[in-house]
Amino acid sequence: IVSISEEQYKKVMKKILNYPWICLAEKPLGLNFKEIKNIYNETVFKKKKLFVSLNRRFYTSTIALKKIVKLSNAKRHLKIIDCQSRKKYKFGAKKIGIKKSKLAIRNLMYSNSVHLIDYINQFCRGKLVKINQNRKWDNKKPEDLFVRMNFSSGDTAEYRAYWKSFKKWEIQINSNKINLKLKPLERIQNFKRYSKIKKINYKNDLSFKPGLYNQSKEIEKYF
Repeated sequence: IVSISEEQYKKVMKKILNYPWICLAEKPLGLNFKEIKNIYNETVFKKKKLFVSLNRRFYTSTIALKKIVKLSNAKRHLKIIDCQSRKKYKFGAKKIGIKKSKLAIRNLMYSNSVHLIDYINQFCRGKLVKINQNRKWDNKKPEDLFVRMNFSSGDTAEYRAYWKSFKKWEIQINSNKINLKLKPLERIQNFKRYSKIKKINYKNDLSFKPGLYNQSKEIEKYF
């Protein structure tokens, strides 16, 4: 199990991949796309089993939502609300209990948004065929970013990243059959006044770090 800060992965993973281990690594697997791509390529070349701990996939709420959505073939619209603040880490490390390096803070938008963007992989079917966004990304001057994606299945995804104003993380999924949301991500709720949700047992996410139990059961399959 690899649980280190973002800027350490590039150096540490080169050593780890020399051993015949099954690895579960905390996300992100590096500071940016380039670093993660290099680690991925080396993993494939050396034929190693490396898993990234995208634990939101394994939240009881996410698993339950996937089961509900799967019952309908209707076209889906996924909306993701993201919010990251460099200032929170730059000036408020003591308050939030997390201290990050300047390098990690500079790459925060990439590294910490991975969890939310991964919901697109979980809920949108088919191939990505079109992307529209309101502005070109500038890492030196991050502005609020709105992106719309269209898939060959007819599904759509809307990613809203708020870099200057405060929002709570939220996932919404809508169709002509369902209108549900994860807010907080650990809980599934009705959006407005729609169909009732069967009672969900959140025991594993209350007894352990949310998602950890379900994720550990998956890793067991490779031993």
